[in-house]
Amino acid sequence: MWSKTCVAHGKQNLLIQDLINLKPETVLNNQERGNFSERLTHDLKNEIAKLCNNLETMVKSQKEWMETMVEWLRGQNENDALGSSEVVAPLLELCKSWGGMLKELPNDKVIVELKDFVDILHEMFIKQGYEVEAQKRINELQKDFEKKNRALESYENSLHDKSRQENGVSHENRDPLEERKAIVKLLVKELQVEKERHKKLCEENRVMMLGCLQKGLPKILDAITTFSKSCMSTYDSLLREHKKNFTKPA
Repeated sequence: MWSKTCVAHGKQNLLIQDLINLKPETVLNNQERGNFSERLTHDLKNEIAKLCNNLETMVKSQKEWMETMVEWLRGQNENDALGSSEVVAPLLELCKSWGGMLKELPNDKVIVELKDFVDILHEMFIKQGYEVEAQKRINELQKDFEKKNRALESYENSLHDKSRQENGVSHENRDPLEERKAIVKLLVKELQVEKERHKKLCEENRVMMLGCLQKGLPKILDAITTFSKSCMSTYDSLLREHKKNFTKPA
């Protein structure tokens, strides 16, 4: 199992090398925005957190299992409940060795790296939420602008028609029209400011996200690979050390 896991991590490392070589310009040219990026970050954070929790549970359960087995076998050995110490003694030594090797596994380093990365992804998720809110603000302003601009055009047309009907008689008071124009002009300016703000926010988030992935994922993979290799070495050593005690003579 662990040998296959190590092979899988080797393939993952090749993919991460492509990520490390990725340039910020490539990310900035990507037009994906808003909810899509936010959802991906949220999903990745949940998967990493789940991996961290499963790893902690697995190691903790195995340690507790070995502790229970050692305690139980010691009692059986003292009472000779199984009828022969020749049966209990090898099992007891196996479980003691197994439990000792589990304590030597570098699982703490993996857990720390995973939790740190989850915290980083959570911060990114929050910042991408600001990006989504900024896009919503732009959409609202765009709708408001289009509505008021249509109203302005309609008002200008009505004034034009009225002017022709009155045979070109001029009207000095044009305040209502100018007020409407000023509102639309203000909306255009506000919309442009929001678009620039959103664009800058998108660029900052994507560069930051790329940097986090380029730094965080290799560290996680390195820690997990080291843990997997330690597990593989541990169980191979355990098998070599105790196999002879459970092999029937020919």
